[in-house]
Amino acid sequence: MGDVAADKEMVENSSIAMKFCKNCGTETERNAGGICKICRKASIKKYYETSKEKVLAGNKKWRDANKERFAEMVKNWGIENKDRQKAKAREYAQSHREQMNAKSRAFKARNPEKTLEQAAKWRKANPEKRRVAQHNRRARLMSGGRLSSNIIQVLHSNQKGKCPCCGLPLGNDFHLDHIMPLALGGKNVNSNVQLLRAECNMQKHTSDPIDFMQQRGFLL
Repeated sequence: MGDVAADKEMVENSSIAMKFCKNCGTETERNAGGICKICRKASIKKYYETSKEKVLAGNKKWRDANKERFAEMVKNWGIENKDRQKAKAREYAQSHREQMNAKSRAFKARNPEKTLEQAAKWRKANPEKRRVAQHNRRARLMSGGRLSSNIIQVLHSNQKGKCPCCGLPLGNDFHLDHIMPLALGGKNVNSNVQLLRAECNMQKHTSDPIDFMQQRGFLL
């Protein structure tokens, strides 16, 4: 009899310790109101859908009254969710490409001087991306394809800062070269480009890469 009483007491105690959502009845973690996270989320969504204008008006009123605090929150969120923010921006740009291009053309037409100023500032701050953009623009007319915007940094790291043709340091005036020239049917893709010293690239010009290296004494 003692064992039965002990078992009964244990069951009763375990029942008291168990937590059930008062909305869906699921045994799970509950908030102070007694409902689980899933039900709480569904409740908030339902309220937003039925009171959207009220919620938006309340949010705007709070933002207007707490501009500095809101700006700080936005800044911190951007820092903590940088990758997520970039992914959302890319996704939006891909799905609204025509709309964004139209807005860009309209802005340039209205602000020609500002557009030129911004372009000059960008070119000065992004010399390597400018090189890539020039290659992409030229390649579109010949073979298509597109290089990644960070391809120069990747190649510089992979080549350890040296020219693959002569083995010397690339220097600051290196060229972005198509291994198989576009004129010979090469593609404007990451796997078909390399960084060469300016002198080596001018000597190579539009030569077949194997012929060029053999002329330099390499057995390929």
